[in-house]
Amino acid sequence: MDVRQYDPAIARWTVIDPVTHYTESPYNAFSNNPVYFADPSGASPIYNSTTGQYVINGKEVSFNEAMSYANSGGNSDGSNNNVSDTNNSDANNGDNSTIKFPKGEDYEKKYPRLTKLAKQIHSYVQNNSDLLYYLSYYSGYSTMEVLEKLQYGQGTELQSWFYTGEDSDNNGWTPNTGNFITVNAKFVNGLEIAKRNSTIQATSFLLMTTILHEFIHSSRVKNHLPDVTAEYGKALEKYGFGEDINKNNAHEYYQKNGWDFKY
Repeated sequence: MDVRQYDPAIARWTVIDPVTHYTESPYNAFSNNPVYFADPSGASPIYNSTTGQYVINGKEVSFNEAMSYANSGGNSDGSNNNVSDTNNSDANNGDNSTIKFPKGEDYEKKYPRLTKLAKQIHSYVQNNSDLLYYLSYYSGYSTMEVLEKLQYGQGTELQSWFYTGEDSDNNGWTPNTGNFITVNAKFVNGLEIAKRNSTIQATSFLLMTTILHEFIHSSRVKNHLPDVTAEYGKALEKYGFGEDINKNNAHEYYQKNGWDFKY
């Protein structure tokens, strides 16, 4: 752990103990910064926890600039060190959670709007730092890893399923293995046939929040974090969007959250 996380004046650590607080993301022990921004060596970090600013080669930069730079393997002194780190969660599970569709099923032709939606989630999350924070907090991934895993094209499958009986109005579901996530085909088909812009925006927002909700469940399974002691997906929605999103309030909250689906 970075020695600067210890306050000798009060003889206390200023961050959680990831071993004791096992339900929390281990990245919370490092001011919730991506592993690229952690500073166990004592060298100058990209993120300055004192000023709350991101610094590259002595110059303060924006959050997005720091994300882009760190993703390329850059160090705070301007050098580059693009290597695999065994502290990365994927090194332990051999998989990632990036959005893709099942092989052998032409989802891109069958669900063109769902495909466009899946491709727009990454940029929406990247531009909403509070949402990104809670995605990291509840998933067990660093913020950098969250952004990597929300890119379109590889990893955990996103499937469209029809739910029946008591579950017919469920927004989505994730199996105990966390190998794939599902969204309710009723809402997917509704998105594809909707005509009014407000309906398209509300339905796409409902699906987007559902995907991120299920992403939390899948990620916690893969990161070996408890997922049955609380509804962490709903916690993400409450803190990330302001409410548990459902078909009755999606129209109100897509506007409150600045959602603008390009279809």
